[in-house]
Amino acid sequence: MVDGEKTKEQLIAELEQLQAKVERLQRYKPLYTVDDVAIGHSNASGQVTARLKESEERYRSLFDNSPDAIFIADPTTGCIVDANKSASMLLDRPLNEIRGMHQSRLHPKDKEQYSIELFKEHVRASINGERNCPVEIDVVRANGDTIPVEVLGRIVYHNGSPFIQGVFRDIRSRRNMEDELRSAKEFSEGVINTAQAIILVLGRCGEIIRFNPYMEEVSGYKLEEVRGKDWFETFLPKGDVRHIRGIFLRAIADIQTRGNVNPIVTKDGREILIEWYDKTLKDKNNEIVGLISIGQDITERRRLEEELKNLNANLESKIAEEIANRQRQEQMLIQQSKMASMGEMIGLIAHQWKQPLNALSVSVQDLKDAYIYGELNDEYLDNLVTSSMNQILFMSKTTDTFRDFFRPSREKVKFDVKTAVEDLISMFIGIFDKSNIDIEIKDSHVSRLLAEGYPNEFKQVILNLLSNSKDAIIHGRHNGANIQGHIEIAFNKDVCGYEVIVSIRDNGGGIPEDVMDKIFDPYFTTKGTGGTGIGLYMSRTIIETNMAGRLTARNVDGGAEFIVTLKQCS
Repeated sequence: MVDGEKTKEQLIAELEQLQAKVERLQRYKPLYTVDDVAIGHSNASGQVTARLKESEERYRSLFDNSPDAIFIADPTTGCIVDANKSASMLLDRPLNEIRGMHQSRLHPKDKEQYSIELFKEHVRASINGERNCPVEIDVVRANGDTIPVEVLGRIVYHNGSPFIQGVFRDIRSRRNMEDELRSAKEFSEGVINTAQAIILVLGRCGEIIRFNPYMEEVSGYKLEEVRGKDWFETFLPKGDVRHIRGIFLRAIADIQTRGNVNPIVTKDGREILIEWYDKTLKDKNNEIVGLISIGQDITERRRLEEELKNLNANLESKIAEEIANRQRQEQMLIQQSKMASMGEMIGLIAHQWKQPLNALSVSVQDLKDAYIYGELNDEYLDNLVTSSMNQILFMSKTTDTFRDFFRPSREKVKFDVKTAVEDLISMFIGIFDKSNIDIEIKDSHVSRLLAEGYPNEFKQVILNLLSNSKDAIIHGRHNGANIQGHIEIAFNKDVCGYEVIVSIRDNGGGIPEDVMDKIFDPYFTTKGTGGTGIGLYMSRTIIETNMAGRLTARNVDGGAEFIVTLKQCS
């Protein structure tokens, strides 16, 4: 092995051995000298001189090539008489500048006095043959930077004179490693002490070695109460001890047991459910010495999971029930909207029946006169029966028409939108005539406009929109406006022919802009106590929710326009 392959410790040991050998050789005294030339056994003297020269060269080589900085100082004055290349690199100073410096100047100013006392102590201990221990201190470089070093001082001899040799080892790497280890330890302790999870350390036999504050909080036990006790007998329900100990034995044998769940018993007797993740602990010889377990309290999570499981089991039936309830509520609101105008409809029925009832009354009275005056014959009776039956059929048809209107639609069907609107107007035209309001159906030359939905509910929507237009016109008249009431109904298709469009436009003055965004809200009304606030809300619900269409409103010249859009059926 050459010098470059040797470790620092080997080089320093060899250096010390050679130095001791040099000291012994330097203490050799020839028997006598003449003019500084040794006289005696010439062969012995030559061998000693050669060995001395070889040792000094060997020492000088080790001194110069040592990876550690070496300073040689006069023990009396404290001045440095020599230093190696590593010392020059450590201080970032040339050797000729280092030689002659006082040893205290190697250190920062606040450490100079300490270094003087330390130097004296090294001199005293070395002279007395005491062993010096390494000391840590900072040295200062030429640019003012400081470097931590470990100093080991010992006395050496040169030409019979004692000197202090200081070996300065740069310990920055060691300091950094120590700082990192310290930081890692502090971090680990911080994690253990603040983690919101159980951190448990067990010995090879299951004895409790350590657990963290969270475990104390969860279990109610302080660590010192149970340290060294058997984990299984202390914390597990009696019926689970054997099973869980078997899991522990597999884990301590380095067999994976991740995700094991078992209850533990707290100090006050409660059971909580813990999910565990384990890892074996090993010594420097890779021998298993214990087990570290991370546990999470999942008691509440399991309870919620069970509730969620039960909820999911009943979710479909609950959704179906909720949908049915909503549909029933919507139907009730629709019916409520219909019943809100029941009084007007009853009046309309009475109006529709008034003429046929009068005709029947006249026929009955005329029958008596015909009998009295002898005009009663087969022809008269046939005419009377035919006329009376026509009046009765008209009244019956009127009753059926209104009864069908009030009957909710049960299933979606295809229906002609235009025909449905025309049928509705024929039923209620009397209400608008009585209010002096003209309804115009614009001839768009559009043939059948088929849509799928609930025809009676659709008619209710159109009636709600027409009623709103009527009320707006009447309200405007009450406020002094001279309005000839007019409502215009138009039918169209979109440009692609996929949608049916029904627009209802009036000249009732329009909708105030500050309430335009609210008119479709439930129970919102501008009619005071005279309105229910469900007409437009239910109209939009019927069109958009039940029939997959759209209902919108906007102001136009002199009034408002409501637009109903439905998907067209082939």
